[in-house]
Amino acid sequence: QVFLPFSSLCSAQWTFWDNIDYLKFRGDFYKPAMIVPFRREIAANPIWNTKLKPEALIKATIIRLGEMGKPAIPYEVIDIGVRNFMRYMDINEYQRVDHEIAFLRKLEELMTATITRQFALPGKQAEKS
Repeated sequence: QVFLPFSSLCSAQWTFWDNIDYLKFRGDFYKPAMIVPFRREIAANPIWNTKLKPEALIKATIIRLGEMGKPAIPYEVIDIGVRNFMRYMDINEYQRVDHEIAFLRKLEELMTATITRQFALPGKQAEKS
């Protein structure tokens, strides 16, 4: 879970947490028998065969974190987080993020589906990507 500056609202993959057995996930996921194949599967996915602009990916990541707040994080808080961090990184030109946000959503779906296959609660299925 992540907090944006100037916000006490937490960002997380809420549906993901609702669909998995958290205690089993927490106890098993980071063991080598589970995490190594997970990392290999994610790394081998063709999702990585795309060009991304690093500056736009930074902005898109902050926006995604804001979008995942529960309750919703006000746009003004997301915007100030983007502006402050981009200035801190000395990135002063406007960044279009359509492609980068689409990439992040696909990556989130891939990771969620991959983990949920192993840790889904009874009656829950991995979300389709």
